[in-house]
Amino acid sequence: MALNATPEHFERLHAFLKARIDPLLDPATGSKHGFADDDASRALRALSHQIDVEFAAASLIGEYEKEDAGGRSYIERRTDAAWDTLRGIGRHWEDHPDYLPEFGLHSFDLSKPASGS
Repeated sequence: MALNATPEHFERLHAFLKARIDPLLDPATGSKHGFADDDASRALRALSHQIDVEFAAASLIGEYEKEDAGGRSYIERRTDAAWDTLRGIGRHWEDHPDYLPEFGLHSFDLSKPASGS
């Protein structure tokens, strides 16, 4: 195995997702979502938290070369799982004009060269 997603992949997808969710949590927009005790607010907080947790896995990529085989294997699996979780969340906006084709790729497809180029 090898690393598939790069920090740049994670940064792009994280920024895209946060741009969809954060305005819903912003009290400056007059929205009470995220700050109330109703189920929709709780779901928005949970989704925002999960996006940030999965993005944090990208910080492991910088440690990859320093690790032994076991550590590298863990980083490969954790970053692949994090990417695939974020990808699954992002697919809900695949019709959005800012949605990039790479957001729909499985982690193992990220390291493959683009076809037709």
